[in-house]
Amino acid sequence: MLKTDALSQLKQLKQDIKASRNLQQGVVKGTANKFGFVTLDSGKDVFLPADEMAKVLPGDLIEVEVKKEPKNKVFALVERLIDSPTKVFSGKYVTKGKAHFVEPDIAGMSQWLFVPPPKRKGAQSKDYVQCKLTQHPFKHGKPQAAVLEVIGGENEPGIEWRYAMRKHGIAEAWGDEVAAELAGLDERFEAAKNAREDLSSLAFVTIDAASTQDMDDALWVEPSEDGWLLRVAIAEPDALIPPGSMLDAAVLERATSTYFPAKAVAMLPQELSSDLASLKPDVDRLAKVVELKLDAGAKVLEQRVFQAVIRSKAKLSYQEASAIIAGEQDSEHQEMLRNLDALTQRLEQWRKENALVHPGREEFVLEIDDKQKLAAIHSKPQTLAHRIVEESMLLVNRSIAAWLASTDVDSIFVAHAGMRADRKESFASVLADQVPELAALELNSLEGFIACSRQLQEHKPQLFTLLSRQMEKTRLVARAEPHLGLGLNAYTTFTSPLRKASDFLLHRQVSHFLETGQWAAIEIDFSDLEERLQTSRAAVYELEQWLKCQFMHKRKDCFDATVVRVFASGCQVRINENGVEGFLPVRELEGKFSFNQDLMTLAGDRYRFELDQALRVSIKNIDWKRRQIQFVPDESGV
Repeated sequence: MLKTDALSQLKQLKQDIKASRNLQQGVVKGTANKFGFVTLDSGKDVFLPADEMAKVLPGDLIEVEVKKEPKNKVFALVERLIDSPTKVFSGKYVTKGKAHFVEPDIAGMSQWLFVPPPKRKGAQSKDYVQCKLTQHPFKHGKPQAAVLEVIGGENEPGIEWRYAMRKHGIAEAWGDEVAAELAGLDERFEAAKNAREDLSSLAFVTIDAASTQDMDDALWVEPSEDGWLLRVAIAEPDALIPPGSMLDAAVLERATSTYFPAKAVAMLPQELSSDLASLKPDVDRLAKVVELKLDAGAKVLEQRVFQAVIRSKAKLSYQEASAIIAGEQDSEHQEMLRNLDALTQRLEQWRKENALVHPGREEFVLEIDDKQKLAAIHSKPQTLAHRIVEESMLLVNRSIAAWLASTDVDSIFVAHAGMRADRKESFASVLADQVPELAALELNSLEGFIACSRQLQEHKPQLFTLLSRQMEKTRLVARAEPHLGLGLNAYTTFTSPLRKASDFLLHRQVSHFLETGQWAAIEIDFSDLEERLQTSRAAVYELEQWLKCQFMHKRKDCFDATVVRVFASGCQVRINENGVEGFLPVRELEGKFSFNQDLMTLAGDRYRFELDQALRVSIKNIDWKRRQIQFVPDESGV
């Protein structure tokens, strides 16, 4: 038996040996090939050879030994697995002879996982399934999985929706406990009507898509001697949902309504979202009213927020409201709608003078047929009424943000830092070269960002596109920070409490103040909330991409398109007629290409690609695993 001092020496020797090796931690990043990378804590990516990549899964937190080959090529060897996020996942069931596998739908994962006979649950080849990882490759050499659920076959009608929802955990059912709490809604509604201002006689109207049932907001305006008095009524579901209830927890868990093509999964139960909390016409509804007095230039002079009972007098579609304003349709609400239109023009002018107004991007609507496939893609018209609603909501949101910012209490704000931090130096050099008079502007500041954006938008639109393609994502923060993208000192969203948990929580915070006179801070994990929002967006995006790939894969014609992003490996293009996007790789095109990251250009001997470039493309193939359309240039369009 070793003595204590010998054990101590052996332990020290092991520590010394370990210290002499270059051991670092990082996260595994997969590729479309068998090799991968590990992103070290320092941010550096190190190559993982195929044999090492076979031991781990994308997303794994691992410890590696970083080594160098004789030619100074840096690579990593896996030392140990620290943690793996891959527990439950979705994918496609495949068979090869008598062996059964699942092809995981996990970004960067190229290997199939073996499914042993007792773990197959009757899954058939080409079924979509949900599985759990039962054997990690690091410990046992080869990964294994067990089928938890067969979601459906690849040819079943509606499989795209079911798969997207199952993969991303978007549930429609509410459960018995929530259903039991919903039984008391009518009583809570009647109790909440007491001690509120009665505005049921005012001619509020809602303006939304014709099919919309979850109406969040209603508008009323009248001109004054020196401006306007605008009242925006916003649905108040927080008055009907007790804090700490099962319903409350379920709503915050969902975090947002998810709008798939031809199908919406509401954040609130239908009894609330489409009925008792929705600002339906000709019935009493609870609302918070934001009352704003504006001068002739649409500057806010006074603001009041209060709880009220309203009774909307009309549910108007965007098309109906626009037709009424234009005199193409008779309505008792024509005068008010025309006043709203006049105010909207002033609000737009205010933003042009005091904030930022970005050019609109054409939007499209997916038409789904009775077989639950994509039948057509239509351009979504932007009407006068769309502008009215947009400007009214922006006004309310920025006004509420300014009010909350003055309270010195943690709340929920939407911040936007403008250009990505890692691209600012590069963009500054581009400005110095091409627009030297703007080089001194400080893009980190609100004033500098506004000035630069305005000048580029007016005089250098391609540089404005370059700026807009290198922007940070918005963030939810507890204290007011500038929203550079909108050109505002502070911004939040308050006008969609039926659809967004952040708005719902803000309403609860404001309700507490209106009822008690005291502000209470909002305590919430912003990273968790943002992750849930991202999950909803990812589910919709992936479903739409799937449908678009099915819709486009047999089309052999050429399309007019526009370059929207440029990378070293190719460019992302958008078809002008329907908004469908795909990737144009350059690896198979003639000649070598040089990528200028500062200007986002990709130039070869024969081809050159840059932002906003018009070109003609045709479909080369569909990458069904990634659900990505791949284009090639049409020779006549280069």
